[in-house]
Amino acid sequence: MDTVQQSIEMLQKNLEQLRNEITELEKFQFSKEDDIRNFHDRLKNANALFRGLNPLLKKEDSTELLNRFNTASSRVQAFREEMNVQKQKFIDQKKSVYKARIEEAEKMIDEHYQECLNILRQTSEWL
Repeated sequence: MDTVQQSIEMLQKNLEQLRNEITELEKFQFSKEDDIRNFHDRLKNANALFRGLNPLLKKEDSTELLNRFNTASSRVQAFREEMNVQKQKFIDQKKSVYKARIEEAEKMIDEHYQECLNILRQTSEWL
């Protein structure tokens, strides 16, 4: 009887730990790319707990926890997509800055070239 009681207590403790892990995943704040790695580490912990407990859980508990787990884990994809959008905006912004600089440099080179041609024309006229 003592072993059964210990098993029940262990199951309840692990279930509570799983619930806490999923709650932490649901609250997890993303602000930089390193957060993705940290999130995945926590996700692995929760997944391992869930796999171990799933056969022992009531169906409604299992379904509820699985839904919460999946919802929490899908947040990382949304964050990744947002990071990709921000990176692309940054790249596009840099491209436009460099393009403007190149166009300005080409314009200055063309102006300088025209000045040189004018000087050569004047020099040839004098000669």
